Amino acid sequence: MMGLVITKPGLRIDVAPIFLSLGGWTYSDNETDTQPVWGELASTAANRRKFIGNLVNFMTNYGFDGVDIDWEYPGATDRGGKKADTANYVALLQDIRTWWTAQTNGWGLSFTAPTSYWYMRWFDIGNLTQYADWVNLMTYDLHGSWDSPEDQIGSYVYAHTNLTEISDALDLLWRNNVPANKVNLGLGFYGRSYTLSDPSCTLPGCGFSDTGEAGSCTGTGGILSYEEITAIADTYSIKPVEDKKAAAMYFAFDEDQWVSYDNVATIKEKVDYANKNGLLGLFIWALDLDNDNYDALAAVLDAKGGLGAFKAQNGVGPAGSTDWQPTQASCFMSECSTSSACPGTHRSVGHSVQCDGKDSFRWVCCPRDRAPDASTCEWKSSITSFLGLTLVDCNNGCLTDEVLIAESKWYYDDDSQSSKKCLSGYAQYCCATSEDARSLCGMLDGTCISIKDGQPDGDDPCAASGRVYATYSQDTCPDGSWRPWCCNKQVDVSQCDWQGPKQDIASDACIRAMSCPANLVNMGHSKKGGGYDCTEFSIATDHSISLPIGTHERALCCAAGDVVVYNQTAPVPLAWLFIEDVPDSDKQKYEMNVETEATGNQDPNENGFGWVIMTGPEDQLASLDKRDGSHWELFDCPDRETIAEDDRITVRAVCSDDSSDSNCDVIFRGGVERTVVEMPPACGIGRYAMAVSMESAEDQTVPKHVYHKLVKRGANLRARPHVYSFTFDYDFSVLHGRADNTVQIRIDYSEDPGYWAAIVDNDPKNTNPVRKREIAREVDRRHGGSWKRYAEHYFHTERMATPKHKRDEFEKRWWTLDPAIWLEVMDKLNEKGFEGEIPLASHHLQDTFPFWLFNERLQCSLLGIPYDAYFTVWADLHVDILTSAQLTLIGHLNDLTSWNQSHVLFRNKGSIQAGLHMEAQATVRFSTGSVELFGMQNFGGTFTVPGIVTIGPNFRVLGQLTGVFTAHTQAHYNMDVLSWDYSQRYPNPDNDVLSGLTDNTENPKDPGIDDDPDKPSNFTADVTVNGDITLQITPLVEFGVRFNPKYKATDTTISLQLNTHATLYGSAGVGTDTEASVCYGALAGAELFAQVQAPSILGVNPNRRWSFYKQNIDILEQKCYGLKDFFPSDCPDCD
Repeated sequence: MMGLVITKPGLRIDVAPIFLSLGGWTYSDNETDTQPVWGELASTAANRRKFIGNLVNFMTNYGFDGVDIDWEYPGATDRGGKKADTANYVALLQDIRTWWTAQTNGWGLSFTAPTSYWYMRWFDIGNLTQYADWVNLMTYDLHGSWDSPEDQIGSYVYAHTNLTEISDALDLLWRNNVPANKVNLGLGFYGRSYTLSDPSCTLPGCGFSDTGEAGSCTGTGGILSYEEITAIADTYSIKPVEDKKAAAMYFAFDEDQWVSYDNVATIKEKVDYANKNGLLGLFIWALDLDNDNYDALAAVLDAKGGLGAFKAQNGVGPAGSTDWQPTQASCFMSECSTSSACPGTHRSVGHSVQCDGKDSFRWVCCPRDRAPDASTCEWKSSITSFLGLTLVDCNNGCLTDEVLIAESKWYYDDDSQSSKKCLSGYAQYCCATSEDARSLCGMLDGTCISIKDGQPDGDDPCAASGRVYATYSQDTCPDGSWRPWCCNKQVDVSQCDWQGPKQDIASDACIRAMSCPANLVNMGHSKKGGGYDCTEFSIATDHSISLPIGTHERALCCAAGDVVVYNQTAPVPLAWLFIEDVPDSDKQKYEMNVETEATGNQDPNENGFGWVIMTGPEDQLASLDKRDGSHWELFDCPDRETIAEDDRITVRAVCSDDSSDSNCDVIFRGGVERTVVEMPPACGIGRYAMAVSMESAEDQTVPKHVYHKLVKRGANLRARPHVYSFTFDYDFSVLHGRADNTVQIRIDYSEDPGYWAAIVDNDPKNTNPVRKREIAREVDRRHGGSWKRYAEHYFHTERMATPKHKRDEFEKRWWTLDPAIWLEVMDKLNEKGFEGEIPLASHHLQDTFPFWLFNERLQCSLLGIPYDAYFTVWADLHVDILTSAQLTLIGHLNDLTSWNQSHVLFRNKGSIQAGLHMEAQATVRFSTGSVELFGMQNFGGTFTVPGIVTIGPNFRVLGQLTGVFTAHTQAHYNMDVLSWDYSQRYPNPDNDVLSGLTDNTENPKDPGIDDDPDKPSNFTADVTVNGDITLQITPLVEFGVRFNPKYKATDTTISLQLNTHATLYGSAGVGTDTEASVCYGALAGAELFAQVQAPSILGVNPNRRWSFYKQNIDILEQKCYGLKDFFPSDCPDCD
């Protein structure tokens, strides 16, 4: 369980309790050993007590938050049931509830019930429900092959889920006084299938002869998963038919097969039905039956923006999502450990808290790019006295200007600077928000209304205030009347609920009724919220009596969404990131992309990643992104596909808050022009842009959709908003040379696992993991969990101990890594090799490419005799290359030509086979220069900061022909070029390629060069042979850091190149005393070399070239022939 919670942090009690489900249909099948179990364990008090005791131990050991009892079915004679089961089932749930209350741990209890009256008649549904938190009503499987007996329905096809029959089943619950807010509606992510008796009769009500054929995955007749159903529909190009009355879909296929199911539209219809009827929620059987894109689940979650809401909790997206995606998730408490147990996608926030074991601790883990600022967070608890004893009573909740991040029995007490444990309840870790929830929802003062069926009896009391009705409480209204609660339209009131039981019963759940679960916001509390108060009670140890302790008001809790934003901090301590000190007043903006294709998770330490962080004064680095708490709303943004990096874009903007609390003025403080701005995700091509102007717009109209968005966001406006024209571009070069701009920038790029932890999320002074764990404890215990305060303390301590005449040396040692340290760290990263734990992190290129340099054929005439002249040159190249790169750049936006600290590692492993071919009958003259024959730009991952830099690998093939040659010949040579595995690093101790080179090549071999056996080389003596011609083919892999040209900064290119070449040469002559002769030969060779073109940021002189290997071979030693050598001896005309 804990492993699942760590990898899927959305699955935890803070957001959604994880229940243990016991039983099921097959558990009570006839002729099974398990069928009588339920009846036996519920039959006596002793059996129930033994079962519940074992259940408590199991749930405690494995961390479950509740249990669901799925007994299918008590009392049903066809399922082994007995009449006594009905009363015994009620006794079982009553005893579980009594034990749960005694545990004071907030465990939940639910049970599963059928919709079929045939089985429902054995359920004492009213009494069962009073002891359960909710009932899961199986509103699917209403029909199936079990309908066949004539005394039932008969062998007729009907949809297995039917909204009309669902309504009838719910009516049965209402008649038994089951409250609607205790019922979950069931959804099936599968369909029931049949084999039709008459394939021509395909409507509901037609006959069937058997269950449908088994699906390829589900493997059971009569059942098809949603994945299988959609695949069948696609395969046969079927248009499903909607049964509007049943709100279900069906279609026939494969001659005699028929299936009914729910699709996206009918799922939404049932979700709407549940909302309109005030049901508690939904449950699904089963998530693994959905398709790979989670279409069915997305339909369920549509009200919250589709599957995006699900991904934000669980940290994983659908299978079809893009490989590079922004990281996001939620906060949670880690498992107990001796060192920080947050996964790589998360970072610890605030103090660690003790576990029951003295030497182990838990951490609050939050996503790196959405972590709250720990200085705005605190643990909530209270001290009470009872019979002279001081007790830690943890029943305090987060305030309306805070959001709950995590809960724990143990918490950190700031006053004593130690961990303490709650006697009752849970301590809550609360962080300040950018907006008080009371400005979003609240009671309508001075108004009391009547309530009917949970809704106002009459006109909407909130309409006049421009808000929406959410709920009601008594407050100070007289008995029988109620105070309405109204919310801004931006709040999804369907996601609001009062805490505690939904009826007037004493419950231990009332202990927590004044606080909200994690990631829900406390909108306020009131007497008789939702019509009921909470009476807390305790249970004596023998479970014989219950003692009321007190009555609690309830808190109204709503989903925060984008409405309330907590103050965020950088995902890594700033003292680890920048050479220069970062003032506390600076603001940070950052973006991270993680390449998830290799591992499927978003941990930057296990994947390739690119990230950029900027820090600077607020008047130089401002935000226009509402997710960051900005009150600006931008609209009329062009499609990003139409925007070029050099474009200047103008959009319109309005400020959604004209009160004194507005932050819209920030962008004007230092002058709009030349302010770096963080843009909303849907506006522009990059996270950062340069502001050009913010002026009053000529067009002051606000489109309806924008106005509605402002209302939904709860815009705090006293008048119609003023519209501005905001112009921006990506020309950061305007900051070059400006001493008044102090924005620092850091860019990290890596395609290898381990880089994030070793270089980015790592104290540059500390490379010893043992020492690092000791420091982590020191940070928690002596510096309030603040790495920045620790860094400052350590810096000043060392500085004080440094003599004044060595202070300059100390500053450099403190902030700048020596190249030897870079080498040490990168060597450790490189030890895994390309066949390490995660080989796909390096990009693999394996293919065969044919390249034509020249192919020309002409019709010529010599002395009136026609002949063909031709010259054809081509190469066949088989490439097998692995490549990876790591890069860190640190500098200032006002001078990107000189970076204070930067480094790069570029590794290549591979082999190449080349075939070089030339055929000629002509005189040719060539000097083509180097021509790019092929380019695969960014065949790995690329990371771009628009307007500043693009980083990534390229694969290119260059070709060249030189020489003058007259011949009639053909030459074909195969070259098996050597394999290699080299790593280049800059800077390095001597700043040359050999000093920074690691040769990992195993069993190196010399290149082999041979005639192509299928195409032998030869010369023909019908044309004079004279001259030479050389063919060069150069495949190269390069890693480039290409700056925007406006910076006039030299690009950095590190390449590994393999130059393969072949030269044909020949001559012909005749003398007065010699016969005519022809001489020719061929040379071939290969050279493997590295080349660096880089500015001084890498400490390497530009245009350097180093050769690793070079060899030339005589493919064909020079041979000379007389004229008679070309003709047979019996040639009558040869003399």
